[in-house]
Amino acid sequence: MNTKKILAVFAVSAIYLPTFATGELNLESLLTWAVQPEATQLNLASTSIVWVDSIDASTLVVRLSNQLSGISSSSDAKVLEDISVASSIKSPDNTKKIDIALNSDLMMGTNYSIISISEGLDSSIDFNFSAPMTEIKNSITPTQTGINHIVVKDTKNIELYLNNDATLGTYEFKVFKEISSANMFLDTSNVNVQLSQPILPNMDYILILNLKDMENKDIEVENSLFDFVSGEFITAPVLPEVSTGSEVPVAVEVPVDNPMETTGQPIEDVAMKVAQTPDTGAKTNVLLALTFILTLWIFVLRRKSFKM
Repeated sequence: MNTKKILAVFAVSAIYLPTFATGELNLESLLTWAVQPEATQLNLASTSIVWVDSIDASTLVVRLSNQLSGISSSSDAKVLEDISVASSIKSPDNTKKIDIALNSDLMMGTNYSIISISEGLDSSIDFNFSAPMTEIKNSITPTQTGINHIVVKDTKNIELYLNNDATLGTYEFKVFKEISSANMFLDTSNVNVQLSQPILPNMDYILILNLKDMENKDIEVENSLFDFVSGEFITAPVLPEVSTGSEVPVAVEVPVDNPMETTGQPIEDVAMKVAQTPDTGAKTNVLLALTFILTLWIFVLRRKSFKM
C-alpha cells in the first residue's frame, strides 16, 4: 500500500473516529477502501476551477477539475471588474470618514462592491448606484472597526464612513463592478455562464462561482474566486439580408423617356419656341414659298403639254 493510501486511511479514520466506538466501522474495512482503484478515490477530491475562457463579450466557459452530475437552477456566478481607485484619504474633519476618488465613472443602475485591502480592516459593502448623494447603509453590521455606510456623491467620488474611528495611517480599498449571470448550464466538466452585461476584451476580471447540486446543496469549489483575463472578441460580420420570397413587391418609380417630352417640356411648347426663333422661322417661311412656286410652275408646264 503506497503512501497516498496510508494517508487516506488516517484521513478517513479521523473523519469516522466516533463510529469506531460503536463498532460500525473497523480497520479492515478502512484498509479495504484504501486499496480500491485510484479512480474511486478521485471522486472524493474537491472540485476546483481549471480555467475560464470568454467565448464572446457575454459568454464564459468555466472548466472544472471534476465532472458533476448536475447543478441546480439556484447556482449563480458573478464577474467583478476592477474600477481603478485614484485615492483614498482620511478626512481631516471627521475621524470616521474616508474619501475615495475613482479614475472612471460609475454607471447608473449597476451593482458595485467596495472591499478593504488594508491590514486590520476586514470589511466590505455592496451597493447599487441609483442617484448622486445617495446614502447606503451596510447590510452587514461590522463587529469591530468596519464600513458603516457610504455616500455616493457623484460618479467618481464616494464618502466612506466607519463605525469606529480610523486608527490606521492609510487605508486602501478596491472597488469592483458586479456583472451577474443571466443563465447557467452544465456540460459535463464545463459550466457555461451567460452574463447579464458584456465584458471588455483583454481585461482582468474575477469570477465568483456559487454552485449547488440538484438537491440544492452547496458544491464546494476550492478556488471559487478565480482571476482570469478576457480574450479578443471577434465581431461577427454583418451579412446582407436574404429575400425569403414572401415579401410584398413594392412599386419603384423608374424614369422612362417620354416621346412627347424633350428635356422635361412638351414637344408642342418646344415647337412653338422654335417657330418663334427669328432665324429659324425666316428660313422656314422662305423654304415653304420656294416649294409652292416650284410646284405651281411644274403644274403649269404639264397643263400646257396636255393642250398641245
